[in-house]
Amino acid sequence: MSLSEATGTAAADRFQRRRANAARAVEQAALRLFTQHGFDAVSVEDIATAAAISPRTFFRYFDSKDDVLLGYQRRLDTRLADALRDRPPSEGAVTALRAAFVATSTTPAEERVELLQRFRAIAASPSVQARSRGEHAAMTALVVPLVAERMGVDPQDPRPRVIAAALGAIALSAWDSWVAGAGTDDPADIIAAHLDLVVARFADLDQPSAKGPK
Repeated sequence: MSLSEATGTAAADRFQRRRANAARAVEQAALRLFTQHGFDAVSVEDIATAAAISPRTFFRYFDSKDDVLLGYQRRLDTRLADALRDRPPSEGAVTALRAAFVATSTTPAEERVELLQRFRAIAASPSVQARSRGEHAAMTALVVPLVAERMGVDPQDPRPRVIAAALGAIALSAWDSWVAGAGTDDPADIIAAHLDLVVARFADLDQPSAKGPK
């Protein structure tokens, strides 16, 4: 890589970090308002004022106030796919996906209050909750090819979708249980406990394939 290319890459990295930090500040301001006033009572203008930006700047980072809440879920889905790719090739699809769900839901104690605020704001708004359930379908679509690869079968084979959809639904139910509680425990512990209730029943589909991930 030439010096000019390295300089350009470093500048692009700094820009992305600044953008991520700015979006994060907007998210935090929005969550405070949602917690204090309720999601439906807060406008984009309110969020912009609290974050000391203009509404126009808000839309540089988010398409709507719904997306302020749903951004974490999308990032979680991306992390889930990455975690699944990183699991050892010797693991079967069910074992690997279970481990990926647990790894990506692990939340440090200092981050749980904000995470609970986010999910409770979603639960309090039927429209956002409906979109959140739609994100679950997107997660399944993201994971199915990775499960199929690990099983050594075609992604159109129904088994990878059954595994991804079933474990995803169980993880979603576990998140709901965590939100309904005090939010002090690590959600990963609840998700692991929920998944372990059914993972053994998928034993026949949990054999690593010789054609699995390289």
